[in-house]
Amino acid sequence: MTMTEIVSPRRLQEALSTALGDGIHSAILMDMSGNMLSCARSNDVPQEVDPYLPAILSNFWLDYQASDVTVVSDPRSLVLECEEGKIAIRSMRRQLLLVLMGGAQVPLGFLDSKAAQYVDHLNQALPDLPDLGY
Repeated sequence: MTMTEIVSPRRLQEALSTALGDGIHSAILMDMSGNMLSCARSNDVPQEVDPYLPAILSNFWLDYQASDVTVVSDPRSLVLECEEGKIAIRSMRRQLLLVLMGGAQVPLGFLDSKAAQYVDHLNQALPDLPDLGY
């Protein structure tokens, strides 16, 4: 059984689009292998999400999880500051990641907090979203 047989792509995109606003312009649901399951973007973002971005973020996440860093405030969350904005990656369920992308003006703490809030929101809004156990 595949993800799309369980949850419609439209429902996924609608649920992700509720995270947009307040400086957050993109929301991605992906698996740990870097496969993008769904994406929502605000209309004011001129370009589409780079098809390689989920694979790159997956590598960041897996390296972060494998690191020996002992001073981690929350091992379920990784926040990145990039040249053109900020990214929060948060584990959602086994093998699923939620990614929120915001502009450079978005505070890191706000982005991380919003990612945590939307993991809970998606778990409630999409109870039939599977726990990918591969």
